[in-house]
Amino acid sequence: MATQTDSGLFSACQDYFSKEQDVREEIRKSVRELDQTAREILNSLQGVHKTASVDVASLCTKAKEKFALVRDQYANLQSKVPSNEYYRYHDHWRNVTQTLAFLAALLVYLEKDALATREDL
Repeated sequence: MATQTDSGLFSACQDYFSKEQDVREEIRKSVRELDQTAREILNSLQGVHKTASVDVASLCTKAKEKFALVRDQYANLQSKVPSNEYYRYHDHWRNVTQTLAFLAALLVYLEKDALATREDL
């Protein structure tokens, strides 16, 4: 026989799990937007492989415009992550962050013909 206390406990657990799922879903939405932007940057920078007469400067300009959007998307993501719970959710955006770091380094290389330093990024 379940008592009122038991059902209240289960109800509290269910509420907690529902809120947790809502937070995760909001984070996933933000990460999907970041991933889409990363793919767009990658597609534009892959244009350097198409022909020998590619205008690299225009490709870099397009990529830089997208990187401005990335900053806003990270700010949006930051607002959705509860304070002091970074490591609880960081697996959601770890891969896209690595991809964006690579793309930023590639952009620096294409613009300056040198490897990126920490200050460049």
